[in-house]
Amino acid sequence: MTSAVLSSDRLTLDALSPDDTDLVHTYIDDAELQRFIPVPVPFTRRDAERYTGRHAAEAAISPALGLWAIRSTGTLVGAIELRQEEIGSGDLGYWIGAPHRGRGFMTEAIGLLADHCFAVMGLQRLSWQTVAGNTASAVTVQRNGFTFEGTRRLGLELRGRRVDSWVASLLHTDPREPATGWPL
Repeated sequence: MTSAVLSSDRLTLDALSPDDTDLVHTYIDDAELQRFIPVPVPFTRRDAERYTGRHAAEAAISPALGLWAIRSTGTLVGAIELRQEEIGSGDLGYWIGAPHRGRGFMTEAIGLLADHCFAVMGLQRLSWQTVAGNTASAVTVQRNGFTFEGTRRLGLELRGRRVDSWVASLLHTDPREPATGWPL
């Protein structure tokens, strides 16, 4: 899916490119991020090259996958993916580099992408899933109005083992304000 450039006063969401390889390697080669994201461990420079090269190129031509670099003042701070599903639905995945956590960048990026998904792409539902206990990720979608749907026992595969997961969704008709009912 050709990823439209999205922007706010603080952020630009645009294409990830091979020029981002060094920062991708630095950001993803982080034990805290690796606890929750299904990436190879250790995360090598070659893994970063595959992500910014082949994966980004495949996303650019895929009818069902969107990949955006999240930039603040031109600097890569993270990435966000949208896997479009059948009948007006999409699934979000994302990560942010350690130096940029806690500044609201991901919350803002999810809001920008949700607006685009509903207003431009015509999606009706966005879903999200993470390893149970990934509170930082949960806070970003909770602040965007996602409704917590529960814990899926052994709901995710993470590096060859099954782990519990948290799931949530946002409908195009939901209010875009922090949702209640989260185990945070």
